[in-house]
Amino acid sequence: VNGPNGTAGFDKETFSIMQNYPNPASDLTYFPYNITRRGSITIEVISMNGSVVKTILNQKRQRAGLHLLKIDLIGLNSGIYFIRFTSSSEGTRTIPFMVVI
Repeated sequence: VNGPNGTAGFDKETFSIMQNYPNPASDLTYFPYNITRRGSITIEVISMNGSVVKTILNQKRQRAGLHLLKIDLIGLNSGIYFIRFTSSSEGTRTIPFMVVI
């Protein structure tokens, strides 16, 4: 995974997600993440009221290792959102991010 944040802060032994960059973002943002076991991944953008506003991946099989997710933010209003990563083999992680139009 390459980018402004590199892979510093990743624990390659755990299911982890780094903060997106850029943050705040306007049209595209990137989330580096690591999964330690092959599994099905679901990634969703969640509004402040808890509604799923966008599904990025839905039960996509992925190999273990570092990944970089690019998210198109077109159609999202300015505000704070959460990104929810769910791995069939490792559980769920949720982190906030901001969209600015």
